[in-house]
Amino acid sequence: MRTLSACLYRKKLRYRALQRMLAAAFFLFSCLLIIAVSIFNSSIASGESRMPRIITIQKGDTLWTLAKNNLPEGTDIRTYIEEICRHNNLSGSILIPGQKLELP
Repeated sequence: MRTLSACLYRKKLRYRALQRMLAAAFFLFSCLLIIAVSIFNSSIASGESRMPRIITIQKGDTLWTLAKNNLPEGTDIRTYIEEICRHNNLSGSILIPGQKLELP
């Protein structure tokens, strides 16, 4: 037969273990929340820089100069020109002054 103090001691141990487990779960949840928020914020920030912009073609503009002047960092200019053509359904490289293009 257990004594009252032994029962209280075991109950106290279980309570401490539960407290530690809850503290660890809270810490883990907090870390995951911080990571998720930072990933979400970085994806929003990078998405803002890639928002389409509409430009009007001026006399003398070429796809190369448009791409060179608006090239996103770390992007190959040839790839960006292909994106511009695909985004605007261009079949060739002829641009007409006054024409509007959306830059991806």
